[in-house]
Amino acid sequence: MSNEKYRENPERHLTLDEQVKLARELSEAIDRRNALTDQYPNLDDLTVFINSSPENRSQFDALEQAANEAREKFDKSVTDKDSLVTYLHEESDESLANRIAVMFGLKKR
Repeated sequence: MSNEKYRENPERHLTLDEQVKLARELSEAIDRRNALTDQYPNLDDLTVFINSSPENRSQFDALEQAANEAREKFDKSVTDKDSLVTYLHEESDESLANRIAVMFGLKKR
């Protein structure tokens, strides 16, 4: 699909490719954090793991911080998230489109 339909406006400083890259980075940061937390579906077990050693706490904190920073960077940088989600759907990247839509309270298609 041609990017002409989604031509960047002067208020948006990122190209579509840059916006998609930020969306992927956000998704990957969340996946890395979830890879750890999903090992402990019970919150009590996760808490025990995190608090059992300084290394575990540091590992969890680093993953959580990376996910939060990626979300903040995406949120501040991508001003028209709905258009990006539409673009991702049209490019058949349904998983990423739906993840961003849910994360930012946009309509899923």
